[in-house]
Amino acid sequence: MKRQRYLTFFSLLFFGLFSLIASAQTTLPDSITIQSALDRALKEYPTVHQSVRTWEASVARVGLSNAATLPTVDFEAGYTRLGPNSEIVIPHSEPLETYPLDNYDIHLMGRYTVYDFGRSKTAVDVSRQRSRAIQPAIEITQSNLAMQTVQAFYSILFYRYSITAQDQLIANLEAHKTFTEKQIQTGSATDFDQLTTTVRIDVANGQKTDLENNLLKQEITLRRLLGLDDSKPVNIAGTFINDTTGIEPQSAVADALTNRPELIAAKAEESAAKMQRNLVALGERPTISSIATWGLKNGFEPNLDAIRGNWAAGLKLQVPLYDGNITGHKIAEADAQERLAHLKVSEQEKQITAEIRQCFADLNTAKSKLETVQKQVEHAQAALDNATFRYQAGTLRNIELLDAETALTQMKLLQIQAEYVFTLSEYALKKAMGNKYWQSNAQ
Repeated sequence: MKRQRYLTFFSLLFFGLFSLIASAQTTLPDSITIQSALDRALKEYPTVHQSVRTWEASVARVGLSNAATLPTVDFEAGYTRLGPNSEIVIPHSEPLETYPLDNYDIHLMGRYTVYDFGRSKTAVDVSRQRSRAIQPAIEITQSNLAMQTVQAFYSILFYRYSITAQDQLIANLEAHKTFTEKQIQTGSATDFDQLTTTVRIDVANGQKTDLENNLLKQEITLRRLLGLDDSKPVNIAGTFINDTTGIEPQSAVADALTNRPELIAAKAEESAAKMQRNLVALGERPTISSIATWGLKNGFEPNLDAIRGNWAAGLKLQVPLYDGNITGHKIAEADAQERLAHLKVSEQEKQITAEIRQCFADLNTAKSKLETVQKQVEHAQAALDNATFRYQAGTLRNIELLDAETALTQMKLLQIQAEYVFTLSEYALKKAMGNKYWQSNAQ
């Protein structure tokens, strides 16, 4: 009867672990889900705002380049005192001033480039294309930040499950130690059994300390990413992924080569480099510009001091003849930059393809481990059932029953770890494909 009571006690402790894990998956009030964590991180974290401001600055530079194609109008006003006085003396008449001593000039001046063989327009196109190359940096920042959030979120989930399991293991060992101490008093157990259990408890407590330290660091990381106060508890709710998305490698590579922001930016930079080469080549072309002024000024006959309206208009042709081969050197530099940009695109394509293949290798390995550990859990459960039957029949010592219970607990921990690794592998594949998984409609 006493043996039956201890068996019941061990069973209640053991199965309490999995009820705690199941209850931990229930969403609590004000809990943080993976989607709410992603939404908050992408909304609050400074690096996202920095990348947006960088892109806005590039858009402003496009407008600055476009200003060169538009006319400019200036208002100018000036006063000049000239000396010495210059006069023409005519006998029997008053001296005639050749120019006024006090000169006033107020006018509007307009300038406009009539034709420059498309140089200004090409400069605008280059600036616009470089702005397009900067825009994917926003998505790159979002993707990296989202992955950090995913890793911190599921790491917290993993360590909390692991600590719960470790607590249950320690409780089982403590109960076994108490039971062994009573058996020693009756002479049915030895000090060796007690010493063995004490060593196991010390090892389990050391492992729990490491798990708690890792949990604390991940909570600090998640608080930083979400902008949470240090005093605010991190209440997360969620489960691990245990099924594949069903995507084929070839399809994943095709999607990645279309959607990856790094490749989009590299191709835009390559296009900008080609445009820059064309722009430099236009530096040897002539330029036709116009100028027009209208204003008020004195110094006109017959009354030099009277301020009168006046205007002027003209065209200017500027033809570069020799610039010390500056343009030639610029063209050579632009050619090298264009080739470099093309090589970067090629490198990105190869790197993305290799990354997708590596993600599938990791995912397949994680899936295989998950399937293996699920079978191991089944075997450990069967071994525990057998040990329980033999213990009830009196053919098995309680320490051997504890070994079977501990083995099942460890298999459950390995299963949680396998689900954790599989989940991160799934998100790594989404990131490699350029999937905007942080958006609600992309999950």
